[in-house]
Amino acid sequence: KGSVYTVGPKYVFVSKWTDGNVEYLTRNPKLNHPTSVLVDNEGNIYIGELNQITLWPAKSNESLAIVKINGSNGSVLNNNYKNIIQMDNDGSLYLLSTDQELFGTKILKYQCNNCASCITNNRFTAQKYHEKYGPLYKGKFNLSGYTGWSHLVKSGQATNDEKVIISAMAENEGNLDAVQAYGSEVLTAGAMQKTVKISGKGEFEQQVYEFKQEYPRVYNEQFEMCGWNVSAKMQMSFRGKTGLILKNYLREGFTKSVKNTSEALGPIVCAISSPEFQLKQVKDFIKRLRDVLKIIPTGFTYTIGDYFKSPLGQATTLDHHVNRPAYVKTNVSTALNNFYRKNKDASKNPREWTVQQRSTYEREILEDYGVHRTMTDANIRYNKLKKRLSLP
Repeated sequence: KGSVYTVGPKYVFVSKWTDGNVEYLTRNPKLNHPTSVLVDNEGNIYIGELNQITLWPAKSNESLAIVKINGSNGSVLNNNYKNIIQMDNDGSLYLLSTDQELFGTKILKYQCNNCASCITNNRFTAQKYHEKYGPLYKGKFNLSGYTGWSHLVKSGQATNDEKVIISAMAENEGNLDAVQAYGSEVLTAGAMQKTVKISGKGEFEQQVYEFKQEYPRVYNEQFEMCGWNVSAKMQMSFRGKTGLILKNYLREGFTKSVKNTSEALGPIVCAISSPEFQLKQVKDFIKRLRDVLKIIPTGFTYTIGDYFKSPLGQATTLDHHVNRPAYVKTNVSTALNNFYRKNKDASKNPREWTVQQRSTYEREILEDYGVHRTMTDANIRYNKLKKRLSLP
């Protein structure tokens, strides 16, 4: 905005010069030999000091912080340079620092991230579960409003029917950025409410591990730099905490009627809201639906996709598989056996059903299967799906 910032090694403040007037910024009287200053587009001030960078956030209500080292050091032969700051296109800061006591000059790289804003901007409500409370963030990005659907459909990576089915079913689960840690698992996250388990290898842990392989840079920025890690054994940790210790830690500070921030879960909200992770979630949903339709019910020879051609039928089996995958083939089998006992003349080969027969047959099978699925709130969830997708 036309202002000039100056600082010197003998001063304990930064001078801001605007139109010939000077303002002394003295929020921190403990600057250690400051020799350079940089101001970014948001008004954050970075002070180059002796082997460190001090950050003065633009928001006055935020505390002063030392930008921590996260990277390798390089060396410079010329020892005549003073402390100088530069910023690259990724927002990483480089401090050229001279310290004769530490054997000359070196370049320190400091990587900046949005962990702090992820914590302060995402507030969790306290949700009761079995007489105890834990954090809940419902999110704001629903899957039906995902902006990448048109590209996926046009590029042949998804069909319009898959978009309709997945968008309708996902409303039974959660938003793309939904996160909670009040239930029986360590935490659940995303539109499919995938879990982090006490013993590891939960579906969210598997998803994050795959994401780490597919988008290593984004994984580092969104997860690792904010304290989260997933091991090769697919177990997630936050600053070394895993399992039951992590589960209890995430619930600390959440009691009745509390609305609070979470230094661990706030960054998870940001991570799963990133464009790359949103795409990962949608692609996982598409794969899940296709895999479900290939399942052969117990005792039968044709797939679920052969029996259920309607969006409602396919959404109902997807809804079941996301919550209780082990029961899908047996529950569909039970509904089919019930149907064939009542309709002995119906062809055992669903591919032979006429259009009129399919409408009648699938409706009868689905009305039985939908409400009798082995899962929590099967009837409620099925009726919600029927409001979004019509019967065959």
